[in-house]
Amino acid sequence: MLTLPQPVLTQRNQPNFWTTRRSSRCRAAETQGGSDWSMSELTAATRRVQALEAYQQHMQRPDGEIDLLECSLLISQHAHPMLELETCRTQIAELAAGVRAQLPEQAYPMRIMQTISHHLFAQQGFRGNRQDYYSPENSYINCVLERRKGLPITLSLVYMEVAKQLGLSMRGVQLPAHFMIAPEDQDLEILVDPFNGGEICFVQDAEQRLGTIYGFPVRIDPAFVHSRASKPTTRQFLVRLLSNLRLVYQGLRMPEPLLAIIRYLRATQPESTDNLRDEALCLFSLERFRESASALQDYLEREPSAKDRPKAETLLRQIFERIDKAHG
Repeated sequence: MLTLPQPVLTQRNQPNFWTTRRSSRCRAAETQGGSDWSMSELTAATRRVQALEAYQQHMQRPDGEIDLLECSLLISQHAHPMLELETCRTQIAELAAGVRAQLPEQAYPMRIMQTISHHLFAQQGFRGNRQDYYSPENSYINCVLERRKGLPITLSLVYMEVAKQLGLSMRGVQLPAHFMIAPEDQDLEILVDPFNGGEICFVQDAEQRLGTIYGFPVRIDPAFVHSRASKPTTRQFLVRLLSNLRLVYQGLRMPEPLLAIIRYLRATQPESTDNLRDEALCLFSLERFRESASALQDYLEREPSAKDRPKAETLLRQIFERIDKAHG
């Protein structure tokens, strides 16, 4: 369950996410340099709303018809509202062109993967961000493309999109505590680890890597790795990406960007009442009491037997007391 401190953070004393130091192009994506700050802020707010609405429309489609890259960029727009999606698509196309220039006319899948890994990680400098793993920028594709560093899941997305442009279909592989990718061709029993320099490895190598993470031997069934069970759906991929951001903003105690991420999660998982409850808690932290009460009432109606019902009811009474006091 999401928890936020009480007394709560407010809009006056919370860390200002929108002005946090960022690398140059990420900052430039948020403002186009005008002197009219009020108009700039209005434009940014409008674009954030439009990004969420566009994302919600994508979530109305069957999973196989959802554009993973575009949805990932729409998530980025909540933090970088002036981002132009086409700019990122062009960057990926340029990366793919750089790989294509190094391939023979007839290239087999292993050669394509070797060349992608060499181009992205040796020539272009992409790498896993071990020094600042919990930076939110690691989860925003535009920043990953600019800064050349990110998380396993975002580096995997860049790799998959480059491979797609070269005619090689790849998929995510959900391993415990790590995310890797593999070619869709099940005859190729190999994995690619974008977080570790695009290393092409076998299941046994992944076992050793996970054993290092956990501190005890790990065994992975090769049949699982190459089965549908290990392949995330597009929605599951997006949930994993959003969950990373959710943990980051919760740890930073930043309810405003956290609220935005939860609303993306609600669009992705409309059946989840936990996201509805957590939205209510974020709204409470932002002192948006009427919206918080409405969301909390909706949660209690949808989950009449919720284990946290007593706590939710207590909070709801506190909210109504605050509303009454404000209008007393």
